[in-house]
Amino acid sequence: MRLLLFVLLTFIGTPIFSEETSCKPQKRRCLLDMALKIASSTSRPSSRNEIYFTAAKTLLKAGDVKNANLISKHINDEIVLSELKAEFALVEASMGNFISAFEIAISINDSRNQSQRINALEDIAIIQAIEMGTEPAFKTVSAIANPYRRSQAQAAISIGLARAGKLSMALNAATQVGTGYWFSETKEKFNIASGVVARPKDFDQFWFYEALIEIASIQGKSGDLNGALNTVLSIPDLEARSKGFSKISELLAAKGDYELALDLTKRIETPYGDKLAFNLIIKQLVMQGNYSQSLTLANKLKQHYGDEKGLVFLAKSIIDAGKVSSARKILDAISSVENRNEILKQLFMHFVSDDNIPEALTIINDSNDRKFVFECIKEMASELARSNKNEKALNLAIQFLNTREMDEIYFITSIERARQNDIKTSLEIMMKIKNEVDRAIAMATILEFID
Repeated sequence: MRLLLFVLLTFIGTPIFSEETSCKPQKRRCLLDMALKIASSTSRPSSRNEIYFTAAKTLLKAGDVKNANLISKHINDEIVLSELKAEFALVEASMGNFISAFEIAISINDSRNQSQRINALEDIAIIQAIEMGTEPAFKTVSAIANPYRRSQAQAAISIGLARAGKLSMALNAATQVGTGYWFSETKEKFNIASGVVARPKDFDQFWFYEALIEIASIQGKSGDLNGALNTVLSIPDLEARSKGFSKISELLAAKGDYELALDLTKRIETPYGDKLAFNLIIKQLVMQGNYSQSLTLANKLKQHYGDEKGLVFLAKSIIDAGKVSSARKILDAISSVENRNEILKQLFMHFVSDDNIPEALTIINDSNDRKFVFECIKEMASELARSNKNEKALNLAIQFLNTREMDEIYFITSIERARQNDIKTSLEIMMKIKNEVDRAIAMATILEFID
């Protein structure tokens, strides 16, 4: 007997659970009723649907499929319902109910290349491939009409198999991506119809190459560097092969073979193609505490390519290591406002973690970027709430933010306390949210953490 029958009904105003005279919000049933009561009373359909969606999705996470299904019947927006259907399909697939999952996915009335329908079919097929093999999974994604998007899904299947440790099956699946549809009689007709005849090679093989790059990376991470290198060498496309070499360089650097990693970058033949490799090598150098060599390489990358990613990663890492003065020296060499803000935010959070609030506040007081200040305060609220310092977080936040922004801080802090199993404090903070719809969404989110 199927656990789930997903049938769309029209909106019904009756409560899903009966109301009680003595309701304790610490109980899931009560909190859910409170959220749904707000949903039924709000005049905006979009807000109502968002509350129902959040509640249903949260119940699905908690394994309460029955009540999630009941709530889904109240959603009267096709786009919102499509997203929820995709969640139901994944639940069915995770339980091995692939026929039911497939039926739910294809019932989604949206066939755009990145629609919930196609994404659900892809996700179902990955689970199916791991459980049952490539053939039924490829059959599932055959329901995707666009050949290019279908190849993307097939590539995702092969990568999913590799991540599950089934490398032989993964390589076989990737080969099918490259030699199946793309050498069939219908290929040329589709290319003409879709206007991509000017670059059929890129169109035909792109996802085949992407699958091989990811499989090579997974092979290397599992310890088979020779196998990974052979997989990369088998890629006929110059650009894709260069990307593969970058991945192998990162793995070599992770093992401490820096010279070999740098030597491999010389095999990258595309213009600027070694940028990725150098950034990945810098990342590994930094992670192993080799700050001097990583700084030299990061400076060269900025000098020759104008790329500051290596310097940013290094600065953020040495902040975590407590080397604030060294990080400030790197900050002075950064020209991009976005990159400077990324480092400054890391500095801000470092001072917050050390409970050096005055120094942290200096950073946001010196900034004229409202978005940057808000992002810093959001991270601060989350960090302090995790360590049960939510009162300090809220008292600081209220000095800088308006009512609408504070609602978001209350939301973040409330959910973080719920994650720490402090439901009482979570609910107290949640009730501070002034916007009724946002408060109901918070209630629906907290449901996941309540029995």
